Amino acid sequence: MFLAIFGNVYGGPEMASGVFNEYSRVVPGIQRRWSANRIGWFAIVWTLFGGLAIVWITRALPGTGLVEVATFPAIYASILLCGFYCFANTWADRRFLPQLLRMPRFMMIFNILAGLIFAVIGVKAMWDHTYWHFIVLPVWILASMWIASKLR
Repeated sequence: MFLAIFGNVYGGPEMASGVFNEYSRVVPGIQRRWSANRIGWFAIVWTLFGGLAIVWITRALPGTGLVEVATFPAIYASILLCGFYCFANTWADRRFLPQLLRMPRFMMIFNILAGLIFAVIGVKAMWDHTYWHFIVLPVWILASMWIASKLR
């Protein structure tokens, strides 16, 4: 258990830095304003202080457990985003790769099927947890699209 927690504490901020740096390459507004080193430090600080804030919130509010706080974003980060990745992988494969490098048709069908399964399980998990997910998710998507359009 110690090694699992130590691995997350040690590797999580560095992984967040790498992911955020890759995302920043897609949005030209971020790339022009911030260097890769600055993006890395921002992601590391955001991850560390965000994690501390979650721990402090669960301690400050009696009756709130860490699992309850983590369940809300975990549904998005694990189930729904895996489904989105399956759909995006199929689309990007057909859109950007030459015919010779594309995945076979049966793999494309498996990707779409896995994406549908993840989507159904994600919606069920949102429904079972709380109805607020159905308000937060569309607001989150629209806000992300609006921010991306402003940074473009």
